Amino acid sequence: MKFLALIDSFKGSISSLELSQFLKSKISSLDYFPTSDGGEGFLNTVKYLNSSLIEKEIEVHSLNDELMKVPILIDEIRKTAYIESAKIIGLNLVNSKKDIFSRTSRGIGEALLILDKKGYKEVYIGLGGSGISEMGLGILASLGLNFYDLHNKKASVKYIKDIKEVKRIDFKDFYKLNIKINIINDVNNYLLGEKGANKVFAKQKGASEEDINRLENLFLKLVNLIKDQYIELSPIIGDGSAGGIGFVFNQILKANYVQGIEFLLKIINYKDLIKKYDYIITGEGRFDKQSLNGKVVGGLLKATPKEYLDKIIVICGENLLKSKDNYEKIKVYSLFPDYAKDKDLSIKYPKKYLTKLIIDLKRDLKIIRKATHKFPPFIKDDSEILILGSFPSLISLKENFYYMNKGNRFYKVISAVFNETFPETLKEKQELLKRHKIALYDVIESCEIEGSQDSAIYDFTLSDIPRLIENYPIKKIVLTGNKASTIFKNHFKDYLNMAYFLPSTSGLNAKFALDELVKIYKSVLV
Repeated sequence: MKFLALIDSFKGSISSLELSQFLKSKISSLDYFPTSDGGEGFLNTVKYLNSSLIEKEIEVHSLNDELMKVPILIDEIRKTAYIESAKIIGLNLVNSKKDIFSRTSRGIGEALLILDKKGYKEVYIGLGGSGISEMGLGILASLGLNFYDLHNKKASVKYIKDIKEVKRIDFKDFYKLNIKINIINDVNNYLLGEKGANKVFAKQKGASEEDINRLENLFLKLVNLIKDQYIELSPIIGDGSAGGIGFVFNQILKANYVQGIEFLLKIINYKDLIKKYDYIITGEGRFDKQSLNGKVVGGLLKATPKEYLDKIIVICGENLLKSKDNYEKIKVYSLFPDYAKDKDLSIKYPKKYLTKLIIDLKRDLKIIRKATHKFPPFIKDDSEILILGSFPSLISLKENFYYMNKGNRFYKVISAVFNETFPETLKEKQELLKRHKIALYDVIESCEIEGSQDSAIYDFTLSDIPRLIENYPIKKIVLTGNKASTIFKNHFKDYLNMAYFLPSTSGLNAKFALDELVKIYKSVLV
């Protein structure tokens, strides 16, 4: 099975790139693109898609109104820049001393001025994950918007709370940007109202119900002040993004609005790509109604043809969708509370719980299979050496005998140890073993296993090793590989005085060359 991961970051927990790489470590047949809907991880995604971009730093003010250096990506040939707004106004940057009325988008405006004055022709700004709700006031102020107080005197306005004392504004000194602005966004909300920036998002940024009502009034006042300048305003989807910054970009700066996930899907040619994979893994930290409204999961579902919807797997930190009306064909796996009973622990240690989740996912897709040891121990009445592996490979199960994978060096090692010709046929292999009084078996009788790898053995039942030891003249027990050795040490402690723990002869065990294995095995077997 082939998998493609297009999974967003679990905000405050694990980035998209780190999450994708972790999934890759657990699912070898998985490809991935770091994914961002314009919020946290946007630069990682862009850099992954275009490794020729150069990272530079610019100095701007953070949402706390403090100078800071932030990374941006630059294409010097096309004179194009990429900004991740979360690096400047991200919720994770919020200083607890700065309430929601005292945060600013000033740094975004400063970044635009820097790029414009350096002659850049185009900029892509990823919006999302912001910690502000101030309607882009900081951007407007940094670009030269004039404010006048109740006495009609020019006033210094830094924060949204200052709008209360403003009587009028004018754009006389407003800087005219020559740079083309593209907004990569994840939000379809309007600026005001029940589905607006404040009532939907401000609470998670630290606003109380009273704060939200106050913000709504301040936003409305700023909208009216702008209208008074004879600027025609029509509510646009996306005005409510990033605490209302979308309003400034849409209405004042006339930016090109691009849905975040659509930006990525277009670049990777998703409609053709989906045909090449059996499953698409997507998701984000919190899977809720908003996820279906412009964010990564919703955008992916929208772009997926109906006949492929059963390919979609959602992995999330928490699933808040109670009904499957909108996603009845897709599989959803949630860290909390399905694997972690404590939400904070799922956020702090996502990889721990993702490991368990992925095992269940593989079980559901039948990648992990239940398997039983189908053939008996190879043992004779005079057997003195019992060599134990972990569990037969798929090829060995098919051939009904031990170490039958051509890539396994077991019979090369045994024949070299005893200076014999390599046995080609099964009968020759068995005769070799009989001549040197060697018995073969495995420590596991049945298990859940993925492929043939020892590292992918899960629940298992033990073989009856004591019966062989007690009923045959066994003098030495040889364990091949770490898995067999570990299981034997843990479950057959009464026989440790007879045991020797040797490296695996698997072709995958590249740590040991053939001559080294021969030397090690000879020291025990001869």
